[in-house]
Amino acid sequence: MQQDNVHINEHELVNQLLAGQPLAQQLAYDKYAAALYSLVLQIVGDTDTANNIIVNLFSYLFTHVQEFQSSGYNTLFSWLYRKARELAVNHSLSITSNSSQATSLTRQNLGAIQRFASTLNEAEQLVFKLSYFNGLPLSAIAKLMGKEEKEIDLILKSAMINFRKYISTHWI
Repeated sequence: MQQDNVHINEHELVNQLLAGQPLAQQLAYDKYAAALYSLVLQIVGDTDTANNIIVNLFSYLFTHVQEFQSSGYNTLFSWLYRKARELAVNHSLSITSNSSQATSLTRQNLGAIQRFASTLNEAEQLVFKLSYFNGLPLSAIAKLMGKEEKEIDLILKSAMINFRKYISTHWI
């Protein structure tokens, strides 16, 4: 890869991806794959499956990069992170739906998370649900609620502190 492409800004990277430039595709993969792989592996727990999801994710990026521009995400990484999480969770749900015991466990854990959410104040509950269950980025939640992104970040941090406390005493 050319040295001048190593430190390319994200806006230029997206423009080059839109143009279908192979070096931009390689740079995007080199720049983001390791972090995204780590996320996917934590969710699916299997290296072969995680590898396949990452391949599918980057194939999707290279053929649908224009969707990023209209997605409302500020960074390509945050968009890819959400897509990676979505693919990994969907894969995990499709596997657990084949096992009634796993489905029961998933429902119990989901129920525990919903019970936790009901313990939060109204603002924390809404932000937590939009972030956790809907996977919305802070910027989108801020727009929906008509608040500053920094305020939403503080609300979510407070909810997550409460979540960690709840898990340590109530988790199934």
